[in-house]
Amino acid sequence: QLTARQSVPIQSLGLPSYYWGTNAIHGMQNVECLANGQCPTSFPAPCSLSASFNMSLVYDMGNVIGKEMRAYYNAKVHNSLDTWSPTININRDPRWGRNVESPGEDPFVCGAYGTAYTQGLQQYNGTQDIVQAVVTLKHFFAYSIENYDHVTRHSVDVKVSAYDLANTYLPAWETLVKKGKALGIMCSYNAVNGLPTCGNPAMNKTLREDWGFEGYMTSDSDSCANIEQGHPDGNGGPPRPMNATQATKECLMGGTDIDSGHTYLGNIFDAVTDGEVDESYARTALRNTYKMRMLMGLFDPTKDNAYKHISTDVVGCDAHQQMSLNAARKGMVLLKQGPLPLKKGQQIAVIGRSVNNMKSMTGMLFEQLDSIDLARAPLLMGLNGDEFRRLLRPTVLLLNRGCRPGLHHSCLCSSCWQFDLQETMMDHCVRREIRVFRLLLKPSIAPTPVEQCRHWNGLATPPKLRLLPAHPTPLCWC
Repeated sequence: QLTARQSVPIQSLGLPSYYWGTNAIHGMQNVECLANGQCPTSFPAPCSLSASFNMSLVYDMGNVIGKEMRAYYNAKVHNSLDTWSPTININRDPRWGRNVESPGEDPFVCGAYGTAYTQGLQQYNGTQDIVQAVVTLKHFFAYSIENYDHVTRHSVDVKVSAYDLANTYLPAWETLVKKGKALGIMCSYNAVNGLPTCGNPAMNKTLREDWGFEGYMTSDSDSCANIEQGHPDGNGGPPRPMNATQATKECLMGGTDIDSGHTYLGNIFDAVTDGEVDESYARTALRNTYKMRMLMGLFDPTKDNAYKHISTDVVGCDAHQQMSLNAARKGMVLLKQGPLPLKKGQQIAVIGRSVNNMKSMTGMLFEQLDSIDLARAPLLMGLNGDEFRRLLRPTVLLLNRGCRPGLHHSCLCSSCWQFDLQETMMDHCVRREIRVFRLLLKPSIAPTPVEQCRHWNGLATPPKLRLLPAHPTPLCWC
């Protein structure tokens, strides 16, 4: 019952199963479209919404997500009513792959954005008996790193001054708890000043006693397992637990109610039974988590409330789609110098995994710009360098990678259905495999064997940069 994402049912007590953590950064993730083809509404990414400086748009998005989650729950399609969103981390490093999830680098804007999202989704000001759904703010706290020079989010110990904590990293969280009445928080993978965020009693005290937090806290996908191996890395800090039982104890004592992983699942029962972990901590965790489910009205099957009547008719309905369109229009910024207006007949290469993937458009977390437009993929098969350059010359490419212009191409495919695209590397340019499908063939036709695959090599030189706005770093061309 303290394990995410799926809490199993307890039939003898009449407790239903429950799924913790539907990602909903700008629309419901973790779900399929309904059987009739209706899909959850997808809004613009948070970085676009915050650029509008219109937080009523964010409130509307939160409310739409909450309603559509209720519709899925009422229809018994998805057994979850809490989101693992919004992300309110401060953008401090442009290399961070999740900057798009955050409202930006300003603590005030992050607090205002998160408050609007939370109030819209939860429909809760601290006095209601029933909430529409529950947010889970992430990632608490001082978190904006993935994997740089062998330093990972799982092992990094972030050093932050007291001033920077108070002035930059914590204001949005305080606003969200006090004003937004957020009912969920996710602790992050990293440590801060020697203590893992999921095992920090002092910060838990700040949340609950100083700010009045009344909700539950979950780990990120097994943040508690990081502690088991002596997290954080480095010397000079307090002794770190070196086994799963001690990690379980530290997470519970640090205020982590739900473990999204296997640390609690494999150790909490024996730890409490053997007296290594005080049972009161486990009871507190259960109280905090079940309080959320009670506020959702999940244990009152005979008691009516307005949210029980939300049907799947609202999922992706015209009104919600219009809200999303309005938000997109309000967040757009047209550069004075750029590729627009386009010349008549000019081609555009649309770049990104989302181009031909409807599921990605409903709120997935994938990067938006990192692959070749699949609709143009057949044109890239069997071309030499000169032909490829001629293909690119009339095309405006909209890309965003920090590499030097020009790519070296090599067909290393096991069939003509896919090949590796190797980028000319610079500091933080990433090599990716791009799967190119031969869309002109019927699905029943088998891939061409590798012996018959037409290989080509060459340096694809992009057109001059005169059509693109000034950019502080070189662009990477695909």
